[in-house]
Amino acid sequence: MTYQTLRYQFDAQASYKINSQANHFEFGDEARLDASFQYRLVPRVLDATGVPGYLYAVLEGSIVHRQRNTLSGVSDDDSGGTS
Repeated sequence: MTYQTLRYQFDAQASYKINSQANHFEFGDEARLDASFQYRLVPRVLDATGVPGYLYAVLEGSIVHRQRNTLSGVSDDDSGGTS
């Protein structure tokens, strides 16, 4: 998703990854959210003469949650979590 004006822009993306199983081992599924906010610092006002370049301030962030891995149906306590 993107929303943009002449002054700022907001972007966001969400995804979910389903992992499969092989040899009785399964990696945990993963959910992710990424977002960014961009704000134009220079020029402060746009005019009809045109501008050769822009200067933006950008803030980005991500959050990822992973479910625990399992081996033969038993959860691995050293896996998974949110970062």
